[in-house]
Amino acid sequence: MPTTIGDIVTQMRVRLGESTPNEWTDAQLQTYARNAEQWMANFLGKMPFSGRFKYRESFVIPADTTDVALSSLTKRFAGLRNIFMLLPGGYLSDSLTEIDEFQENRWTGSTLFTWGGLVVPGYMIRDTNLRFLPKASGTRTIYIVYRWLPALAKVSGANLDTPEDYNDDIVARALHFALADVGEKNTSFEEEYSARLGEIEMIEIARSHESVGERVQARSPITFT
Repeated sequence: MPTTIGDIVTQMRVRLGESTPNEWTDAQLQTYARNAEQWMANFLGKMPFSGRFKYRESFVIPADTTDVALSSLTKRFAGLRNIFMLLPGGYLSDSLTEIDEFQENRWTGSTLFTWGGLVVPGYMIRDTNLRFLPKASGTRTIYIVYRWLPALAKVSGANLDTPEDYNDDIVARALHFALADVGEKNTSFEEEYSARLGEIEMIEIARSHESVGERVQARSPITFT
């Protein structure tokens, strides 16, 4: 059964020795739990080779449009991994070229010429939008691979997006936030948590590399004469 924000709050209350709200309200602990989930999702998503919090989807750039809102993506955008354009025949282009802000005017193109829907654009992230240049008179389909983060405003009954294996680590991080807000501190937290994060990194990297075989070199027996 998936873990919820409320489950994390219950575990926090056990650790805090506060079964009913006294020093911390449920709303406060839910905030710490959500923040801890965000922290863990960021940690796992940025880790090389973990494969966590990566998502691929497609969308259409309407004709005569350059900007597509990042908020229109299925999941909450955190960082771009790769981006392609769908070509005729179902093929995907090479990765789109990222436009340097100093080259934006060159990619905009002249208003005297209209590009068709087959032109492969460059891209840049501008504030809360993905910008594609040059503008085209036809629609273009884009495939994007990106890192995402859990939704921010999760209620008590909302499921966590982080793996259940790391629930205890989320509780520990949430407790750290809770204690810090009332001027208390677990002096051994940083040392213990950093050791645990090193262990998580080892586990996560192994997820995608255990199928790699070890190379054993065959050797001929040595004959002594």
